[in-house]
Amino acid sequence: QITEDRYYELLKSANIEGKPDYTNVHYTLLGRVIESVSGKNWRDFLAARLFEPAGMKSATGYASELYTGDAALPSKSWEGNLVPTESRKTDRTMHAAGGMGTSIADLARWVRLNLNYGEIDGIRLVLEKSAQAMQNMETKISGGTPIPNSSRDGVGVGWMIGRYRDLKYVEDGGGYIGTSAGISFLPERRIGFAAVANSDIPLPIVAMVDVYDRLLGHGDEVDMLPRLRQMAEQ
Repeated sequence: QITEDRYYELLKSANIEGKPDYTNVHYTLLGRVIESVSGKNWRDFLAARLFEPAGMKSATGYASELYTGDAALPSKSWEGNLVPTESRKTDRTMHAAGGMGTSIADLARWVRLNLNYGEIDGIRLVLEKSAQAMQNMETKISGGTPIPNSSRDGVGVGWMIGRYRDLKYVEDGGGYIGTSAGISFLPERRIGFAAVANSDIPLPIVAMVDVYDRLLGHGDEVDMLPRLRQMAEQ
């Protein structure tokens, strides 16, 4: 179990390379900064300051709320059937780097909020300059992307920044055992996409490629299966 004492002891022993990169450590630290400054649990702070005003009714950082009622459980393929995984997130393991739970309706509002640079339904929730900083590349990063006709060139304040076809492409994904998610948008065309799945097979990116290419009018169908097979083998 990662206690607070153990977390900071591990952090103290980290080898600092002196160059920026994308890592979960940034988000676990940010959760603690929020709690120190606001005096609230990071989950409650986000709910009060962002999710509720944005009309995101299902978004939560509490596993105890996520897995109640009408919710898809993390699942795996077993002997030809999709069955719930033996392990799943608890409140103790839902940290600021992973995770959150929400509905596709909430994700649609989240995409709208970002496409409008921090405003939704006439309500400004994020300073426009802050929202723009999220979508502007702060630093370049190495590593490719499994998505054809795209590049992942760097990272802004949270979002990954790259190109899809010939357009600016802002995206990020995530998941843990039995889950996956993909959220992205093309600011120049004001098109956004979000998908979640109760499987760790990257189904959201398959759907995203199909949706974007249809909306952008590209007729060359892309077969994602070879690349997904290669990823699975690796």
